[in-house]
Amino acid sequence: MPRLLRPFGRTVTYTRLLHLFIAIVWPSLWLFVEEVWWIWALAAVTLLPAGLIPAMRTVEGLQARLLLTGQRHDSDSAGIVVAPSASWSDRGRLVVWLLVRLLIGCATSVFVANLLIAAVDLGAAALGGDAASGELFLLEGHEWWHVLLLPVVLVIMAATVVGSGRLITALAHRLLGPSPPSGWPPWRNAPSSSWSARVSPASSTTPSVTR
Repeated sequence: MPRLLRPFGRTVTYTRLLHLFIAIVWPSLWLFVEEVWWIWALAAVTLLPAGLIPAMRTVEGLQARLLLTGQRHDSDSAGIVVAPSASWSDRGRLVVWLLVRLLIGCATSVFVANLLIAAVDLGAAALGGDAASGELFLLEGHEWWHVLLLPVVLVIMAATVVGSGRLITALAHRLLGPSPPSGWPPWRNAPSSSWSARVSPASSTTPSVTR
């Protein structure tokens, strides 16, 4: 049990959730003006050219290092790089990172918010209160056993917070990590002599003729 509760005593658990919430702040602001389905599609399209800007990798790397790992920007750790994009491979990985962060951030924030509403509704239903609007699910009546579902909702919410944080951190190390070496993939710079030797082994075994 103490091992299961250990993540909730770490600051990085909550900064990871904050990192996911930050990803959806700017498209969510438009929802206060007009609630339309294409807001999230437009946000994803907007991230495509943004990911091609070299300096964007520095910004994302700095946020990820501070909020996902709890390390300073000047840390010696090579897991998440704080540097501009140096190649098209870096730009491509950054575009994927921005889209994945938006997707996971949207899913996590909506799910956690609905679970919080559900927890309040279950407690209110057990005490005879009315459920709030926008509940995740609706239980009719005000039965005492509704409160027994409250721990289940809290456990699911806790697992969502920890699981989504670990997932986005693993993806950050993968997509914001060091650039692949210049000789990658390895067969691109393979010496031609080794290939020719494999193709024509008989040339090295032909006996010389002496006169």
